Amino acid sequence: MEIANPTSEIPAGMTAEIALDGDAIMAHRISPALLSLDDDGILGVKIVDAGIVKFKPITVIADTPDGVWIKGLQTPVRVITVGQDFVADGQQVRPVDEDQIDSSDSETPATALEAGAAEPDSDQVADATPERATPQGATQ
Repeated sequence: MEIANPTSEIPAGMTAEIALDGDAIMAHRISPALLSLDDDGILGVKIVDAGIVKFKPITVIADTPDGVWIKGLQTPVRVITVGQDFVADGQQVRPVDEDQIDSSDSETPATALEAGAAEPDSDQVADATPERATPQGATQ
């Protein structure tokens, strides 16, 4: 951004806060720990759809202290929140919802393969509900 300063009233090196008007978009806020890269280096998340792991490319639209805002997912979506690094795109899984996990169990659920798995047999997913994201400083 460039600002005219013909009289040099604004000292060189000053910082400023600006607000840009923009349209609100639908987005999901997630932990950055849920982000993955595919074999081609594309950023995305792993979801469960009808018991199958799917890698979904996403775009990060904002990074905040509360998480990253991403776009590119349908609604609703079941995002794998535990064990996402242990499953692959196309793999069959048996997801376990977060509210079905016994908090007194000392084992953390990891991956959930229906048959012939060498890994543990549960996975944790969360239904991600999109929220209307407005970039910081933008007005609606």
